[in-house]
Amino acid sequence: MSILLESDANTPVQSHFDELTFRTTVVFLSVAVLSLAWLFVIDSVLVNLLDHLQPCPDACLNVYEPAEWSVVRWLTAIVLGILSALPLVVHHFLQFAKPGLLPGEYRALRRWCWGGTFGVALLSTGLLGWLFPWVYDAGHQHHLSANLVAQYNAVDILLYAVLSVWMLMIFTFTWMSLVFLGKGGLLNQQTAEFWRWRIYGLGTLLLLLSVPEHSTGFGLLLLLIYWSSSEAIGSRWLAMDPSHFGISKTRLDHEGRKRRILIADCSCLGANAHYGVNPIDGYSMMRFAGICESKTDRNRLMEHVLSNRISDVIVTGCDGVPCPKRLKDNFNALGTSLRGFDLMGLQNHRPGIPLRPQLDFELSLVSLNDPFPEHGMPRRLIHLMKENSILPQEILLREDGPLGWSTFAMDETLLVRIEAESKQWSPLTRLLLGTA
Repeated sequence: MSILLESDANTPVQSHFDELTFRTTVVFLSVAVLSLAWLFVIDSVLVNLLDHLQPCPDACLNVYEPAEWSVVRWLTAIVLGILSALPLVVHHFLQFAKPGLLPGEYRALRRWCWGGTFGVALLSTGLLGWLFPWVYDAGHQHHLSANLVAQYNAVDILLYAVLSVWMLMIFTFTWMSLVFLGKGGLLNQQTAEFWRWRIYGLGTLLLLLSVPEHSTGFGLLLLLIYWSSSEAIGSRWLAMDPSHFGISKTRLDHEGRKRRILIADCSCLGANAHYGVNPIDGYSMMRFAGICESKTDRNRLMEHVLSNRISDVIVTGCDGVPCPKRLKDNFNALGTSLRGFDLMGLQNHRPGIPLRPQLDFELSLVSLNDPFPEHGMPRRLIHLMKENSILPQEILLREDGPLGWSTFAMDETLLVRIEAESKQWSPLTRLLLGTA
């Protein structure tokens, strides 16, 4: 089952293939035409580039293998064709990827593409315009001081310059990926390993394939620089808590499955007086104005569930039944359960605004039977009362059912929601809790 956002349409797979074929054809034709256009002037381009890069004022460049020069001519024409068509490539790439991305992911991808393109162009200009001429000139002066005859391979001079620009592109796109993912809220302590494997893995592979055969010893040093610089740039976000939501710690249920719980604190368009409860350690929390009515809130919720691998979503205001069907279908496809505390139901038991909303919230939390064991609910309740130094006059066990709303409770009463079919609250247990 596919996951559909609120603005998505359930289109056939063949339509995506047709769109991919069209956009890919446009890109390849554009690159081919521009590469052929550059091929007509590639000789003058290479001559001007060599004149700029050569370190000696007189003729000291030679081509020892004409076949390599032909390869450089064609390769340079193709690279220039790709660079010339880069704005068109970025446009078609973003348009094709947009329907399959969450809003935050699309914004991060768009900033990464355009920001990376501009950054690579700027740094490459500085590399070829200033750094390489200075390095080659320093090497040439060293040769002259050693009384060596200056004779250089023009192919090697161009090859090292082009490879350096290519490696700079890998470094730049990696750094900008970390920055834009961090700015977009997608990179944090929980998702750090997820993005490390994908970003560093691809960058490491490309760098290893780019190192020339006679420079393999430089590969390890290059990778160390790549990893350390990326960690230094992304350290701000790699160790950061997920925005203001808190961290959902992994728990094991009675079947040994990993569970991550998200508390979706929803105001239910102002009807939930418990909106704005304080975060609790070990739980991921988000605040919403109205999940049932707001597409933006549902997209935010889905984005957080996907990014943090949430297994249980618990809504504070209602029991989760009023949530739209598409949201429930998406959660079923992800294997995520959707439930609720139904804290608005407490307003049917007490008159006026609740005096202790945080305590009501924590009581609902300890009464969860999944992933926590049902037989441990009385013990969790006693532990909560000891932590908060509470000695209530009475504890009302509120069962779900058509008549559950009619029971009246004072402000000092502890309201605990239990399942109607629960068998753990025996008369002896109720007596020990002072409710019999």
